[in-house]
Amino acid sequence: MSSKLRNYKFTIANPADVKDMFAISQDGTLYTHKGLDRETRDAYMLTIIAENTRTGARGGGLFQAMISVEDENDNAPQFEYTRYEGRVKEHAVAGTEVALDNHILAKDIDTGSNALFTISLIGEGSQFFTVDQKTGRLYLSQHAVLDREKKDIYNLRLVARDKGNLSSEALLKIKIEDINDHRPKFIEAKVSSIDGVDMSRSEIEATSILVLLKNQSYPNTKKFSKTHSLLPTVFVPENIATGMIFLKVTASDEDIGDNGKITYGIVSETYIPHAGHPLTKPYLKNHFDIHPSTGEISVAAYLPAQTEFRLNITATDAGGLSTFIVAPIFVNDVNDNAPVFEKSSYEFRIPEGVYDDLVVGQVTATDADFGENGNISYSILQKREDFSQMPLSITKDGSILIQGELDRELKGVYSFRVLAQDNGPLNNRLRATVDVDIKVLDINDNAPTFYNYDLTLTMKKSELIDKQPTEPDESVTVPVYYTSVVENSNIGGPIGKVFANDSDLTTNGNGVFLFSIKKRKSQKDLFVIDSKEGIVTALGPLDYEDQPMHNITIVAYDLGGPSMSSTALMIVNVVDVPELTPEENPSPMFAHRYYELEVEENCAVPLELLALNVSDEHRDKLYNMKFSIAPNEHNEYFTVDHYNGSLYLVTSPDREQIEELTVTVRVDKISRRGKTLQMIYPLGPESLNNLAPNEVKIIVRVLDANDNGPRFIGNGR
Repeated sequence: MSSKLRNYKFTIANPADVKDMFAISQDGTLYTHKGLDRETRDAYMLTIIAENTRTGARGGGLFQAMISVEDENDNAPQFEYTRYEGRVKEHAVAGTEVALDNHILAKDIDTGSNALFTISLIGEGSQFFTVDQKTGRLYLSQHAVLDREKKDIYNLRLVARDKGNLSSEALLKIKIEDINDHRPKFIEAKVSSIDGVDMSRSEIEATSILVLLKNQSYPNTKKFSKTHSLLPTVFVPENIATGMIFLKVTASDEDIGDNGKITYGIVSETYIPHAGHPLTKPYLKNHFDIHPSTGEISVAAYLPAQTEFRLNITATDAGGLSTFIVAPIFVNDVNDNAPVFEKSSYEFRIPEGVYDDLVVGQVTATDADFGENGNISYSILQKREDFSQMPLSITKDGSILIQGELDRELKGVYSFRVLAQDNGPLNNRLRATVDVDIKVLDINDNAPTFYNYDLTLTMKKSELIDKQPTEPDESVTVPVYYTSVVENSNIGGPIGKVFANDSDLTTNGNGVFLFSIKKRKSQKDLFVIDSKEGIVTALGPLDYEDQPMHNITIVAYDLGGPSMSSTALMIVNVVDVPELTPEENPSPMFAHRYYELEVEENCAVPLELLALNVSDEHRDKLYNMKFSIAPNEHNEYFTVDHYNGSLYLVTSPDREQIEELTVTVRVDKISRRGKTLQMIYPLGPESLNNLAPNEVKIIVRVLDANDNGPRFIGNGR
């Protein structure tokens, strides 16, 4: 200290003004009591009084000291707000300003170069943004790639740093606003838990196909070109109820808000008939509906079985972006139709015989179902007791086969039922039955068979008939009928009868047979046989002395083609009687002594009925014979030619008055021979009772004619 200053005392006159921040020493040195903060006060004006301690004079000096506080970089820049928020749309281009609630501003209370600072961004995605250092505005940088669906919020730190590396931070939250930049995507398809509804896989196929809809001929049809997924085939039963929800498709949209709100629709419906070609009918007849909000697909109309539908389903967001998926829907057949036979019953005809799997006929049934549900199997239903009598089988196509022998005489009709059953599920197989008759047609495979004979004999064929010299003389066994007749008796009457039957049908002639006598050349014409009745009659008297036994070969032949026949032998034993003189036993004068005729009532008269013939032994006496009518109650109806024996009806009969006329004609003298007899049939001896040897009996039956109108019975009350 200089000697001059030693005598002075320095005092700060305004300590209150400087907040006692300063002090002054005796030597006049100013110093601070504590550190100065420029940011608090950057200048102080001190009033210093210098007082001479030697003299005590206070006016030694009054000084003004200006103290400027120099800045020191002791303050970091400070942001106006600790938090900032901003918004920008995704996919915005570089240079787009981020809308901030407040501009990003900071302040450094230092001065000069110490007050200079920069604002930077720190955090994930900070490179996408840049801060205008002057204005505090936030912009997208050249590197900005904003996708809300990947990152919708950026939480960054704002750093304000001065040159002294002092810094402060604030939080910056940037929300990325959505734009409609994503189409909806189908993510799931679920089938309902309904019987018969199924899907081949639960997840969506990864394979996609390209579809281009160009059909502009229908209203509201839009043109799309979009790769879309193909759903697994959904199977539904044909009997699914209308309105039933069977499938739900779900789409998602990565956008938010209205941009992510999805509406579902069916753009087109492709109908593929069974065994046909695709036929697209959009907007003409919809078989399916879809709920626009939930994506639930329901049945809108009857679904034909075994058909496929392809639904082009769209999911569209509010911004108009859409995507498609194809849903193949196959309608499975349900076994709800029973087989139906083409006819209500079947009848087949086949000639009897032996067959090896011959098709006698075919039954046909149809089934409106498809696949195994419509595939029909046939079987024969038969009664247990008829099993052994059914040489029948049936094929897959309903053809009925005959295997074995059919003998109409054993069984003429095979009646059974055919079952047609589909091959649906075991617990739901439907069936139908139909009645089938197989009629076995008769062939002439049975010869007439003799019965009621006495015995059988085995003899050479030549003993029965005349055979050709080249024919082998085989041994044959024949039935034999024995009969006896008294000689010279029962002339014109039956001496025996043979019996036969034929098991073939009579309606076609196979079972109709006639009898005939097979006369050998050495035999006389002594016998005749009624071709229908088998009654053997002697044409004349049999004389024991002439031939005591007669062998009559009788043939029964049917009228089938070719005809079949059987042979029998009738052995007639002639019984010997003592010979009488003609006077003791006069022979009959007439060749036949009994006739029956038929005439219609009210017939025209005179009507010749028949010409009567005398027997051979009296024929040589015709020149002195005379015919006459024996007395009778019906004589008025008849007259006879006295010379030729022709009998005439001279009065027309009325059947309502008399039904039968009887007349007896006798011969007493020779007459000219008459015409051929019109005999209905001769009867036995019982009809000849009370006839003299020279008489013949004629019965005339009167046939009815429609000559009377109806009449009421009673008095009409």
